[in-house]
Amino acid sequence: MIGGLSSKTVTNSKVLDPELFEYIGAIFASHGIPGLSVAVIHADAPAEYANWGIRNENGEGMTSDTLVTIASCSKAFLTAAMGILLDDFACGRKAIPSGLMRVDWNTPASKLFPGGEWKLHPEFGIMSERITLRDMLSHRTGLHRHLLSYGEPGDTVADVVHRLRYQCPAFEPRTRWLYCNPMYMAAQHILDVQTSSFTDFVEDRIFKPLGMGSMYSPEAAIATGRAAFGFTNHNKRASPFFYDKDNYQLSAGPGGVVASAEDLAKWVRMLLHAGVNPATGETVIPKPAFEEATTAHGIVNGKGTADKSIRGYGLGWERASYHGHDIVSHRGGNNDVTTLVMFAPHDRVGLVLLINQESQLAIMGIGWAILRKAFGIPLGDPPRPVDPASSQEKDGDGQGVEDREPAPAGLAGTYHSPGQGSPITFYSSSSGGPERESVLSIFRTISGELAPDDLYAALPRAWCTHIRLVHLGGARFSLRYNWFFPEGYGKDRSPFALHAQDQEHGVAAFVVEGERVVGFGLTGTAGDETILERRGGKIQDIADAWFDRL
Repeated sequence: MIGGLSSKTVTNSKVLDPELFEYIGAIFASHGIPGLSVAVIHADAPAEYANWGIRNENGEGMTSDTLVTIASCSKAFLTAAMGILLDDFACGRKAIPSGLMRVDWNTPASKLFPGGEWKLHPEFGIMSERITLRDMLSHRTGLHRHLLSYGEPGDTVADVVHRLRYQCPAFEPRTRWLYCNPMYMAAQHILDVQTSSFTDFVEDRIFKPLGMGSMYSPEAAIATGRAAFGFTNHNKRASPFFYDKDNYQLSAGPGGVVASAEDLAKWVRMLLHAGVNPATGETVIPKPAFEEATTAHGIVNGKGTADKSIRGYGLGWERASYHGHDIVSHRGGNNDVTTLVMFAPHDRVGLVLLINQESQLAIMGIGWAILRKAFGIPLGDPPRPVDPASSQEKDGDGQGVEDREPAPAGLAGTYHSPGQGSPITFYSSSSGGPERESVLSIFRTISGELAPDDLYAALPRAWCTHIRLVHLGGARFSLRYNWFFPEGYGKDRSPFALHAQDQEHGVAAFVVEGERVVGFGLTGTAGDETILERRGGKIQDIADAWFDRL
């Protein structure tokens, strides 16, 4: 059974009082959350803990020492590690790289890579050599997510860095905020180069001084017997760790920390003391690094509301005001978890929330409620779940299938974009080839009947195992991705999909010259009109990524 308050509950009820318990419990139940771990941290008083639900399909209860992959809440550990390294350079504990007089947040990234590794797309121009550590970690390089560009078997951070030279920026550098995990992977590579191992550096300089039992290795987490496994939103199927022993190093920097609420309470208490571990008096994060990371360098959302200010982004942290209270925060999410870390530096209180399911609306509702309780503000009504029927994906562009312009013939085949990893082979329901049936049978088994004009491919990447191109009309298709488990997982070996609906990721427009298929361009992945689209031209010239037909 999913639900219920676990045996390990409140240790101090300063904020987590009965009213807040009931409020959180209502969100937990209405959103169908499998497991939830909560920590409320006070700068100079014991932390409060509470847990609901289960951490795995065996029904073991969620506890405050349950280990969860914290996804993008890991970014703050990378930026802290970078700040510690910069302090080592400044204080002479580590030799400054040859050719440099100093290394700080304004140092160009190009100066910190081995020769020839750092190179950006020609569209960056002279900025290729001027992008700084601050630019990379504040998401203001102009490069967008490129979700399909990383995570194939055998990928390394060096591979991700190499592909950057083929990825065109969506916007001019330093003109706007645009989330980009590949840049955090590049920063991770810098730390690997400069310290010999990024993950060892974090463990030695952050986890151990704080007494955290955290780690990056999923195998090590599972071996403790305390690891939480995820569940799908739509049918509560158990799912494996998002990362495994073969790929966890790839995304360690942007999203790979595995930690418990108790671990993160130590992290947040140190943050409430501006980088000093109050238990020992030891400085973990140097004050200049703490200030740099928590100071906003770009605008995430320039429009505030009655209770929330505009939001800025520092280095792995967002900063905003909530009901007049200064808040530093970051949330995380991947296929099997949702996480949130918040702290109010002036009010001296913080929180950690860990959920083993995708539940962004729920986790933010709980987070804001905890802060309202801490600030003495009425709780209000809990957020209601979004009705799945209201967010059903729509095939095509509003036209009936019979009204659409038919797709050109011969689009099935293999395509390659050097910035997006290995080639992709698409199959149609009528195409041939030895691999065709193995790919199409998975779609049939999990998704049902195949559409005659759609195209299907297996694509092992960080965020998917398979993609399909859904025909919109003519040579235009909606690119959608999903994570399929054709052999099930855990106790239930029946096939299932991680997402009830495929996730949309832009529009693929094919270019056909005569009877020859030239390739396709992927557009719409950056959210707004890009610098290339503003310039205009052929799809080859304006696409976020161009794939040649092989």
